[in-house]
Order: sequence, then C-alpha cells, then structure tokens
Amino acid sequence: EFLAPDSLRLIGTPLETFNHFVGEKADSLTLDLRATFAATAVNERGAQTVARSALEEMVCGGLGLIPGSETFERETKTSSDEQGRVTFSIRAAGRVAPTIDVGEVREAVRGQSISTARGNLSEQYELAVPPKIEVWPKWMGRVPWLAMRIEVQVRQSGN
Repeated sequence: EFLAPDSLRLIGTPLETFNHFVGEKADSLTLDLRATFAATAVNERGAQTVARSALEEMVCGGLGLIPGSETFERETKTSSDEQGRVTFSIRAAGRVAPTIDVGEVREAVRGQSISTARGNLSEQYELAVPPKIEVWPKWMGRVPWLAMRIEVQVRQSGN
C-alpha cells in the first residue's frame, strides 16, 4: 500500500498546548500541536493485478506470460479528486513463452519412435532446446501408446 500525497487533508481543529501561559515570562516557549489527518491508502497489489491482466491481453496467440517473470513499476506522481479517487500510472513488463498443451504433446508422441517423437515436437512447437524424451525400459525404443503412461514436463528456459 501507499498513501496518495494529494489526498492528505486536515480533519477538525488542531489542539494547541503551550508550556507557558499568556503574559508569563520565559526564556523559551514550547508548543505541542496535535492534529488529525486523513489520506487515501491505495492497495498496490490490486493495481498490479489490473496491470497483469492488461499485459496478458497484449500477448499474441500461442504465447503466455511466464509466471513470476512480471515486474511492476509505479510512477511516483499521483493525483486525487474530491471523491477520494486516486489516479496514477503503473508500468508492467513480463517474459513470454509458447503455450504448450500437455494433452497435445501426449497425442503428438503417443506410440512413436523416440526420433519421430522428437521431430514431431520440434515441428509443432518453437522450442529453445531440443525435446528430451526418456522411455523405460530403455530397450523399448518407443513412447507408450497409452496417454496415461506418458509424463510430460514443460520447463521454461532461464528458470
């Protein structure tokens, strides 16, 4: 959260207390001033959620934001109106990667030889590194026919 500086306002009358009375002689005078202020607090997480949604809408088809790669920077300049509404700008950035459907991957490799399965995945998806396919037992040489026997792990490069 942050306070919008423009929204700061004095509530009521300040309470003044002096350490000496009027007309009393003193070398120094101390004033104790108590005042109550109100300001608008802004939940920055809410603004980041809105910015993240706007960022996701800008991502082209077939791509998705990499979770946790988003960064947000709020501008320090804010303004507020009489109704307490606060206006400010927030900049959002994030990394994107191809969206990979695990079900589609299973279908693309099901029953294929390891080399054919690698080729299918490399053609179907824009990958940073060649796909790694492991079968067990090793002598089998083919990906299982049953999709439920195929485990797919998607790793984002740079993570």
